[in-house]
Parts: sequence; structure tokens; C-alpha cells
Amino acid sequence: MTRFYAVARMLRTAPRRIWRMGVPLIIGVFFLAGCDAWTDEEAADPPLLRPSNTLSERLRASSDTGRVVGSRAKATDESSTPVALRPVADINPPRVRESEEATTPGASHLYMDEDRVYVGYTTPGVAFGGAIDVLHLDDREESVDLERSHTLVSTVMDVGAVVSGRDGYLYAAGAANPDFVQAGGGDPLASPALVVKVDRATAKTLALHDLASGAATDITTSGTTLYTVTGEEGFLYQFDRSLTEQARVPASDMRSVVAGPLVYVLLGNGAVQWANTDTRGTIAALSPLRDLGGGIGDRTIARMHYQPGLHNGLLYVALNDGGFAVLDANTGVLFEEVTDGRYTAVAARGNFVYAAQSNAGIAVFEWVPDPQVPAALGRAAKQGPDPRTHTLQRVGADPLNGFQANHLVVGGDYLYIASGQDGTRALRYWAPGPLNPAPPSDPQATVHPILECVAPLDDGRLRAFFGYENRHGKPVTIPHGGNNRLTPASYDGQQPEGFDLPRIADRRPGRTPWYPGYAFTVTFAPDEQVVWTLQGRTATASDAPEQRCGA
Repeated sequence: MTRFYAVARMLRTAPRRIWRMGVPLIIGVFFLAGCDAWTDEEAADPPLLRPSNTLSERLRASSDTGRVVGSRAKATDESSTPVALRPVADINPPRVRESEEATTPGASHLYMDEDRVYVGYTTPGVAFGGAIDVLHLDDREESVDLERSHTLVSTVMDVGAVVSGRDGYLYAAGAANPDFVQAGGGDPLASPALVVKVDRATAKTLALHDLASGAATDITTSGTTLYTVTGEEGFLYQFDRSLTEQARVPASDMRSVVAGPLVYVLLGNGAVQWANTDTRGTIAALSPLRDLGGGIGDRTIARMHYQPGLHNGLLYVALNDGGFAVLDANTGVLFEEVTDGRYTAVAARGNFVYAAQSNAGIAVFEWVPDPQVPAALGRAAKQGPDPRTHTLQRVGADPLNGFQANHLVVGGDYLYIASGQDGTRALRYWAPGPLNPAPPSDPQATVHPILECVAPLDDGRLRAFFGYENRHGKPVTIPHGGNNRLTPASYDGQQPEGFDLPRIADRRPGRTPWYPGYAFTVTFAPDEQVVWTLQGRTATASDAPEQRCGA
């Protein structure tokens, strides 16, 4: 697994702006080798996976200096806030064979787990050769960790997908040359599809499970259980953490599997199904959730993403040539369909959605209030986007200067992209909402008014609780007047003029605390509306039931 790290030589030769752009990345890759399925005398030659020290040679500073990729949609006012992406570093794919003529593997899968990002590499065609990079992330500025700068490569196995379990082990699914290794009994693998388990602490491959079907296309974890899907002769497999098979359910041409409140699989015909389990928690059958139709295309990439929040979460389904769709993860209700391009993967964070468009780069979307539906302001802000009151709007795009975008994940302030044979790319991003923005030229334009909620009083009046979010990064002053006013005018002057940098949870520096916290209150009559206008943006309090505190 690739890791971004700054080696001493790199620090001397690469532009130092790669470190000034944001929190540096320290990427560590653990040695993984051997397989407990074999004794030392019976060990495969070549080995299934072996460590590599080439990461320092593969890391390079991005040639781009950063750019704004779009403007935030104008939901309720005339202003806009840029959504910016700034490239930080690129990692070339590893060389799995010494021959210069050997086909280069391509990055095709990403998985994020706390402070690590895992990258799976696959060699196109039937050459069989892949790799795993582990990106170890650290917030210490310009720190260097040379001790863990390693990559895992294979000349006999493609890594279709890789995840890390909470038990500290690494699980990879993919395809292998059926003739490459003799199992303990001396028989070759029955099929190219397999799942492997690796102990990161001891660098041992602890288990290998040979799947009785075509190549594995995806893998996910749920508690102590693993789920793997295969394409040709498709099956959904259920394993425990020792890779003991608990169940398998057939289905045609599976492409992706994710775990949320349920376990979901995506089929090549565009259907999404969920795993129905028995009383022991074992898969009993697959049941339809939603048929999105159209088909995905032969052997093309298409992955799903689960975002927790309202309605037991949202399910983002990339359909390649069929665009992507957003479903209620509990009922399968279709909230949104985007059909203006080819989408291979989707990643969501807060109200922003980043979609991989293969050769077209990245598209950026935002959940914005639907003007036709009253927005549940407090609920949506606290619990994630509410697609009943919001609509998904495209706000920008980044072509990546020719880089592919096969898969992506977001975390912290970074966006990681699996770019096929271009390797892996890391971008630092800034956007409104739960992300940290880059300070713009006009500090006042980055202070946003917030209505936390409205509470009824015993005398029949209402009390509005207002807050704000300062996204500039420094205290800002906005005097009372046209750019900072309350209407009706009788309430004007109760709002603040100074906006400092309060800090609360979930990576929102500059936002005042959620209710019962607030910046100021206004008491008003039920037949009134109190509007706080701040640099063209508005927050409106009324007697609407959805604005009630605790609603």
C-alpha cells in the first residue's frame, strides 16, 4: 500500500510547497509476507505477496499549484463560495516485475480506516500482478517516518479490493494465477478468485481462501464479519475473521458490496439488493432494494458508498455509463439520479459529494435546500443532508489534468484518488460546510449566519437561537448595517459585530456550538419572521414546526 511520506532526499529536492499546502502526509507501509497455509518448505515460489522499498522513488510533487474547481450553488442568496481542490502529491504505480516491458499495475480501489488509506493495484488483462499501498497519515508538520515506508507487491495476484478490520488485520480480495502456488496438500488453486488475511503486526499472511467462482471484485467488513463478491459465476460470500466460509449466495455478475444498516450488493444489470440473514446472522438470501436499470457495462468499474445520517443513511450507487443514484439505505426510495456522465465511484462528506468520472476527472456536488420544500434547518445541519428537503446540485468539476479517477475516498481535509496506471493522487480540499476552507481575499464573505432552532415561550412568543460559522480562519468584524442586519428593524442591533473562532466537534473550527449553544437570541411574535442578513446570506426564524428546537 502506497504511502505519502517525505524522505530526506525528497525534502531536499522536491518543492517545499508540497508541505506548505496543508497538513503533510506520512505514509507507512507494513511488511506483509508468508502464508500460514504452508510450511516454510511448502511456501509458494514466487510468494503470494512480498514487501518492496520503492515508495520513495515513486512519490513525486504534483505539478499543479491548486485551483478553484467551481462555485457553491446559489441556494438562498446572490453570493457564492469557491470549492477548491489543491493537489498535494502523486504516487506512481509500483513495479511488480523487474522487466521494463512488464505491464504497469493500475490503482483501482481505496479504503480509509482512521489514520490510514489503503490502495489496491491490479494489472490489466491476464498478466496477474498487483500491489497494496498503505498510506499512514499524520498531522505533524514535515514529520518523516522512514521506518515504515514499504509497499506490498505480487507477481501472481491482482488486488481487486482491500480493507482493514478493527482486529488489526488486513484483508484483500482479488484474482490470482491458478498455477502459481501449491496449497498445503499440493493441489493448485481451483480458481483465480481468493481472499487473503494478513497480520500487520507480525507481517504474516494468516489465511487464504480459494473462492469457487470468478475474480473477486469487492470486499467489506461489518463487525466481525467479512463480505466478498465475485463477478463471473457471481456469489456473495460471508466469512468470519479467520476466513472460514459461513455462507454463499449466488447472484449474477456482482460488482460492489458495502455495509450499513444492511449489507448491500450491486449487480451488473444495475440492480441493488440487500443480504437477508437468518436468526444466526448468516446470509439466507438476497432481496431486491432497488432496480436502477440500464446495466453497468461489461467488466467496468462501478462501486457503492454508504453515508450514515438521516433515514438510516444514504446509499450512493455509481453505475458507470448509467451515472449515479442516491437511495434511502433503509427503504430503497430513489432520492436523486445524476445521468450527465460516466461515474465509477462516489464519496460523500457532510453536504458535499465527490464523484469519480473515469477519464473526465472529478465532479463536485452539494446538497442545497430545495426552494420548493421548507428545509428542516437544524436537523439537516446536525444529522447530514436530508434529501426530502434538499436537492443535489453540481457545483464544480476538476479534470485532474488527464488523470483517471477510478475510485476515491475523503477524510480529514484530503481527497484520495485511485488513478489507474497514473497511480494515486492526494488532493487537499476546502469547501463550505464541515470542511476547512482556504482563506479568500474578502474575509467578511466567509462568515455565514445559522439558525439553530426556535423555542416557544410560556407567554406565547417565540425565541430564535442564532449562531454563525467563521470560515476565514481568523477573527472577522462586520459592523451593523446593510451587510449585518436583522429585520424587522425593531430587532436590529441584537446580533454581534465581532466573529471569532469558536471550536466545536466534527472538524468545524469557526462554528458556534449547536443548540442549546448559540451566539445570540431574538424573542419575537408568532406572526413574525426574523431574518438575519450577513454579507448577503440569510438565516430566517419563523413559527414553522420544522424549526422547533428538538424537532
